[in-house]
Amino acid sequence: MKMAFHGMALLLLVAASGCGSVSSTPAPAKAPAALTAASVDRDGAVAAEPVALQTITAPADGKKVSLLRTPERGIQPQAVMDKGVLHLIYFKGDPGHGDVFYVQSKDDGQSFSKPLRVNSQPGSVVATGNVRGAHLAIGAGGRAHVAWMGSMKVTPKGDHHAAPMLYARLNDAGDAFEPQRNLIQAAFGLDGGGSIAAEGKNVSVAWHAPTPGSKGEGNRRVWLTSSADEGKSFGKEMPISPEGSGACGCCGMRLFGLASGQTLALFRGAKGTVHRPMYLITGAAASGAFRSVKLAEWDTGT
Repeated sequence: MKMAFHGMALLLLVAASGCGSVSSTPAPAKAPAALTAASVDRDGAVAAEPVALQTITAPADGKKVSLLRTPERGIQPQAVMDKGVLHLIYFKGDPGHGDVFYVQSKDDGQSFSKPLRVNSQPGSVVATGNVRGAHLAIGAGGRAHVAWMGSMKVTPKGDHHAAPMLYARLNDAGDAFEPQRNLIQAAFGLDGGGSIAAEGKNVSVAWHAPTPGSKGEGNRRVWLTSSADEGKSFGKEMPISPEGSGACGCCGMRLFGLASGQTLALFRGAKGTVHRPMYLITGAAASGAFRSVKLAEWDTGT
């Protein structure tokens, strides 16, 4: 069984965290009276249909939650428990250009392995604002996959001189991470960070950025790039959020992978200066078909 300890906390953070310019006491989020799903393909939303949500209650197994200090006093930890192994990443250094480290524990956090630096270029990770921390996923064979928003120290920067969406995976020997790669090919304009999901050999990375050639939050969409070979290669990114939904530029998002091959994404839209509704996207990278559900309205105020 695979369990991401950051999952529930991040679901709440994505819904509650936003730009620093908003009101300190925004109106509470309100769920719509009826949820509808917009079917989305590579060209945008094409249909709408009602959808029902199911509540799942976690079983009570009597286990206690223990509070542990992150190794080396690192910040922004992300932890995944997979087949009895605790996988953990954390950030150290200057928030604008620091490093991410990876450790394992096979005794429930009583001891950890020697830290491995994830980023191959020192100082190439941004941690400014919690929405911009690195994300961790565990795939086939317990291989760790990490994605993060790159700092402006990354080289080469390319023609766009924009922040990169970087990715690195643990090598076959499990003793180092392979050289980092920028996965953005066309959808530049990364701001609020991205996310990663892995299930078996399938790995997906997502972020939000404006449609190429446009600007503004209303023109931002969620973009997804996927790999079917454990991260050896990735295809060109494609938009998976409805055209016109926008995306809050300085808000985070979260990606999940299911054993069925489905990908789920949570993000906050953007319309005007105050509307920041929460959306859930579901679909499959193999088919390129996705649909979105507006989970709740949220007006931030000015």
